[in-house]
Amino acid sequence: MVRGTASLAAALTLRSAAVRGLAYEAQLHRIAARESEVKAFTEPAGDIVARVERSSDAGLLVAVKDNIACDGLPPARCGSELPPEAHAINAGPEATVVTRLREAGCVIAGTTRLAEFAVLAPPATANPHNAAYSPGGSSSGSAAAVAAGFVDAALGTQTIGSIGRPAAFSGVAALAPTRGRVPRDGVELYSPSVDVVGAFAKDCNTLRDVSRLIYDDWEEPDPDGGVLPRKLAVLATFSDAVCTTEAKSNFAQALAYLRDAGFEGTVCAMPTPLLDDFASLARRHRCLVNSELQQGHAKRFADHGPLYRPETAALLRASYDAVDPGSMEALREELEAALGAAFAFVAPAAATAPPLLADGTTGDPSASLPFAHAGLPSVTLPVGRDHATNLPVCLQFVGRAGADEALLQFAARLEEKAFPALSS
Repeated sequence: MVRGTASLAAALTLRSAAVRGLAYEAQLHRIAARESEVKAFTEPAGDIVARVERSSDAGLLVAVKDNIACDGLPPARCGSELPPEAHAINAGPEATVVTRLREAGCVIAGTTRLAEFAVLAPPATANPHNAAYSPGGSSSGSAAAVAAGFVDAALGTQTIGSIGRPAAFSGVAALAPTRGRVPRDGVELYSPSVDVVGAFAKDCNTLRDVSRLIYDDWEEPDPDGGVLPRKLAVLATFSDAVCTTEAKSNFAQALAYLRDAGFEGTVCAMPTPLLDDFASLARRHRCLVNSELQQGHAKRFADHGPLYRPETAALLRASYDAVDPGSMEALREELEAALGAAFAFVAPAAATAPPLLADGTTGDPSASLPFAHAGLPSVTLPVGRDHATNLPVCLQFVGRAGADEALLQFAARLEEKAFPALSS
């Protein structure tokens, strides 16, 4: 097991304090120059800069989604206008994931903006690549803070696509873990049955450094990694069903690039009836998570209903069919069987291009929904840019349950070998 140990803290701070100081200086300069445009953080840029300058640690600079409890920072608001005392996480201890980062010498820069209660209503956060576009959500500020070069890494949460989609729109690496492998205490949950805590980072090696800290049971893989897996599985029917023409074209080009680099992207031969009936799958998932959202907000909505944004209020007033939680395990078994001899699925990381910020949406989470329902680990990896918009294009790689370490190691090696220009 590797966690927030002294040896790992030392490994994360091998660079001299002077070198880290220069890195902080560059990051703080970017925050001061661009935060008013990007709006990644919940506090003014000056407060973030002052906090980092006061820190005596010299580890990675990390931001934390504002639905995760952090000692010494303003109370969490979860992207809402509700008073701090309405959020139970403010009355409890700091989240374990944050404490583990601190113990390893990481510096917590601040908390990041999110869609209200990690649901639908977006924050004002802009895409650092083009401020007219959304960075995705609900972990909007976390992805944007990494993409803007404000921080080395950031924590986020995912119920449907709140890690994968903002990583894709913002062009950063991200890991959504196997459900149950990262602790969630001190986290405002959308859906207790589904939610995971994961991370964003500027590259896969940094993503590994953060992930190994927050997991309960991270097992470091063989550093040599053996032979780089070449067999990848493609869920063609699913991608065709949920993706726009533009997203499918970008995916086809990325697959062609991978094949030219010596990777096999083979269409799954095994039947996937649960996945292929995507409309029913999506309905079950949304009924499950939104009914749990209702349960978690029953008293707060009764006490503070007018303070909720219309998108969230509509979900809390709706009625939902009962869902058998066994559908999650059934889909996991179906997908793992469909992998066959392949190492992982390769799929579009987002079903659409980033929406305009003025559209008032964080985008369509469909590309991540099946894997979130099944609780499988996924890594989002930037692979290029869209020719029309010059915005990032990303792939997601989805592995078997529990194979998070091998999946991330694969992505890191792929980043270096197949997409070296993007990992520099």
